Amino acid sequence: GMHMQANEDLERTGLRFASFLSVAYDVAPQTAEDWSWRIAPELLIKAYGVGLRAVAHLAGFEPTAGDSSPEFGAFGALAEASYRFRSPFELAARYAYIGIRNNLRRDQQAFAATSDAGEALGRLEGQHEVGLGLNTYLIGHSFEWQNDIVWLHNDFVDGVQNGARFRSQLQLRL
Repeated sequence: GMHMQANEDLERTGLRFASFLSVAYDVAPQTAEDWSWRIAPELLIKAYGVGLRAVAHLAGFEPTAGDSSPEFGAFGALAEASYRFRSPFELAARYAYIGIRNNLRRDQQAFAATSDAGEALGRLEGQHEVGLGLNTYLIGHSFEWQNDIVWLHNDFVDGVQNGARFRSQLQLRL
């Protein structure tokens, strides 16, 4: 068997893998807020303390002008790797990307011009996130301390924006 709720390899045994597919369709999406459909295939691989996860995301939107059918608007990917030491520590790395297609960006710009959504809408081309984390499992997954530092990179039609984020959270599950 394989512990499916977490990326890390708690069992520390031989090679195991699982694949998943998530599909969703929103029958009444909020204009300019909700995806009308989403598809996300996922692969999880674990062996000897190493956990690997890869996820792809495809999303469609309802155009804000007219009664046209949903269009493909964004794509993304997530890759995570972790190593669970025999001690209560885990080292993890993550890369995530979201790409906005031109048709969605044009639709967002048209919507922003006719609403109070702000001029930032429709400028984003893509987002990148690269992170490293150190997690401490004080009492298994019931009581854990998660820490990560992340570099954020946003591509806009008129330039780039870089940033960093540090997160620390103590989690208690009852």
